[in-house]
Amino acid sequence: MIEFNEYEKFLNELIYYFNPCYTAQLHRALTKQFGNLDSRSAYELLAKYQNDGRILLSEDGWAMTKGKYVQITKDSKYENVNVSANPRLQNITRQVKDYCDLKHFRLLDCLWVLIDMLPDSMDFALTNKPFQISLIAKGQLYQIISIPASEEDLRIDMLTSLPADYYENFRTSVNRIVVMERADHYFKLPKNIGIKFVCVIDHNKPSHIRITKTFDEGWNDGK
Repeated sequence: MIEFNEYEKFLNELIYYFNPCYTAQLHRALTKQFGNLDSRSAYELLAKYQNDGRILLSEDGWAMTKGKYVQITKDSKYENVNVSANPRLQNITRQVKDYCDLKHFRLLDCLWVLIDMLPDSMDFALTNKPFQISLIAKGQLYQIISIPASEEDLRIDMLTSLPADYYENFRTSVNRIVVMERADHYFKLPKNIGIKFVCVIDHNKPSHIRITKTFDEGWNDGK
């Protein structure tokens, strides 16, 4: 039998910040963070987490707290229910998309990057614009921004228009990661602001991350 206490704080933190999120993200995070967990054991842990009434899992891949499920679906019967005897929730993707704004889905794209960097990336924080996540890994500050195609010009203009000293103050210690829907548009990104990696979310890869461009000298590229 798997002892759950070891993993409880880790899952609680992810769900607190990313609610709802993809069940696959929680599964991937568990196997990355804890080297002693294989894929099957990770799924068993998530099933136990649901059986304990801590989260609800849907058939189409969502994980969320009961409170969030009630907010999304207006289905109040789950507020105080013990879910251990209940099957997984039915498909709710349409309701989730109606409830969540684009900001939340950009954040979930950034979460894939955070997970890919585990176990070194647990010292993270959700941050204000323009970067959605900041984290400390191996003595370096990493900042992650997701740029969807629908906001590409707006987001790139925002990065370009920030004062020069905003970047200069972090030159020696920061690496920035950009998640783009159109990775072939990396050439539009402003130069000399510390971008280290450009990537896309690729659900056909086990890591879900495909790096499409690496800048060895992100602060100097384009000079």
